[in-house]
Amino acid sequence: MSKSNVIELSDPDLFTDSLTELIGVDVRGRKRFLAIEDGMRESTQSWREELLMLKARGTNAPKMAIGDGVMG
Repeated sequence: MSKSNVIELSDPDLFTDSLTELIGVDVRGRKRFLAIEDGMRESTQSWREELLMLKARGTNAPKMAIGDGVMG
């Protein structure tokens, strides 16, 4: 792995309070990574912005959503 592919985890500027990840599953059951965003907290607004971004990219509306229920 080249140095350009490595993230230094000791850099405090890389850390935020939360990450929102969106992973989709196609009709054949294959997982597809759709997006990841950092933010200060998970919130209705954060998820709304994430879903609107996917809509703007032409992604179909989700049939189901599952959250982990963990704060932050």
